[in-house]
Amino acid sequence: MRGSEPGELLKIVVSLLEDQVLPAVESRAGRSTLLLSVGILDNLAERVEERRDLVERERVVVDRLMAAAPERVRSLSETQRAAPQERPAPAAPLIAAFRALVADPDLLHDPKTEEWLRTCHETLKERTREEVALLEPTRYLRSQSQ
Repeated sequence: MRGSEPGELLKIVVSLLEDQVLPAVESRAGRSTLLLSVGILDNLAERVEERRDLVERERVVVDRLMAAAPERVRSLSETQRAAPQERPAPAAPLIAAFRALVADPDLLHDPKTEEWLRTCHETLKERTREEVALLEPTRYLRSQSQ
């Protein structure tokens, strides 16, 4: 069914507003308000789809980092995990691993742990860049500001 995804539904609304409502609005203030609203909805449509993709990529990144973690960190992180949740956050295993390191500071000085933490730092820095990219304007907002 067309429009069953949130991003797709928002794109349909944007299209309808642009094609059918905007031409009927005669006042300058009304057109400006509508254009602003359409731009926001268009931006949101893009972000909904991108965010879903980022969540899935986050799961892959966390799984890869946890697979690379030293065995002692992985085993301690299992004991740090909270009660099972219906839908745990994708980063929950990684957070548990960091909590395990706080609980066992000697483990921080292990060379394998230090290398793994450097890998985590670089990987998470890249993830942050991807998240910040979601704040950039979409095609509609860029075209309206020119």
